Amino acid sequence: MAPTPRPFRIAPGDTAAGQANIQDFYRLAPKDIARNAVLHTARSTIEQSIVEYTDLGVDEIIFAPATDDLDEVTRLADITN
Repeated sequence: MAPTPRPFRIAPGDTAAGQANIQDFYRLAPKDIARNAVLHTARSTIEQSIVEYTDLGVDEIIFAPATDDLDEVTRLADITN
């Protein structure tokens, strides 16, 4: 079954901060849009998303960090390389 396309954010280092930032970002959005945002914090879920989108033919994925911690970029690079 193909994944449901939806916005997702990454926070492989800080789940609590990522959740708080997503809630703040979507605070004015309709509830169904806010509920549809996904936070990936585990290496396995990030890797799974990459595989699912690649299987759909997607050749470029834009990852949006959910925190202001620049180490998140390093952690993502470790996962995707």
